[in-house]
Amino acid sequence: MSHRFFEGEEIAMTYSKYRHSPPEEVQSIILSYIKEKRTPVQLAVDVGCGTGLSTRALAAHFRQVVGTDISEAQIEEAKKVPGFPNISYWHLISHVNIYLKMLMKV
Repeated sequence: MSHRFFEGEEIAMTYSKYRHSPPEEVQSIILSYIKEKRTPVQLAVDVGCGTGLSTRALAAHFRQVVGTDISEAQIEEAKKVPGFPNISYWHLISHVNIYLKMLMKV
């Protein structure tokens, strides 16, 4: 039996408040890997984005970033942060068909 944690609005707000930003070292490793491959990457998809901390960290390096999560409350919390026009957030369950079509184009 599986359990879905981080579902409610109150939990999402608390998660957003106390969640640490992704370590610079991790971000550096990911971006170095992409540069090393010399593949023009314009889209990043953050699967399991929660409240969007890593999604926002990726925004400066990609033309478009999509944050997805199974928790609608986490997605709604992520959407509250303004100032990132190249980020879109999708509740994975609500957008699964659109999400799959988008990935097929990449």
